[in-house]
Amino acid sequence: SIETFPGFLYIVNPFTPIGQLYWSTRCIRDYSLSPNASNIDTSVDQSNRGCLWEKHISIVKKESDQVDLLDRLRWVTLGYHYDWDKKVYHKDRVSPFPQDLAAMTKFMAQIFGFSTYQPEAGIVNYYTMESTIG
Repeated sequence: SIETFPGFLYIVNPFTPIGQLYWSTRCIRDYSLSPNASNIDTSVDQSNRGCLWEKHISIVKKESDQVDLLDRLRWVTLGYHYDWDKKVYHKDRVSPFPQDLAAMTKFMAQIFGFSTYQPEAGIVNYYTMESTIG
């Protein structure tokens, strides 16, 4: 049971339906944009990356065979970017941490007694309906 793991905190359903929509939209439309780093950075011309959601909708509406980058998106880093190969954060590879996400995480941290918490980095993972973890 969870009681056997001291320090483990579990939050049941922290978001309202409107909150779920808001954060889902931010993750798909905004956090996937440059300068945030993502798994598709090496395969995409960054000047043409644009909003993956808008490109996805355009491809679906046209029933196009064009590559849908949203289908390939697996992760995005916010704030300090993580180097997955070297397993380190680089101080010179950083983008602004989203203010709304910072405010929300600071609020949650304060509820649990971490009043000095300051978010600097985050990872957004993207899963399809067919995705599995493990």
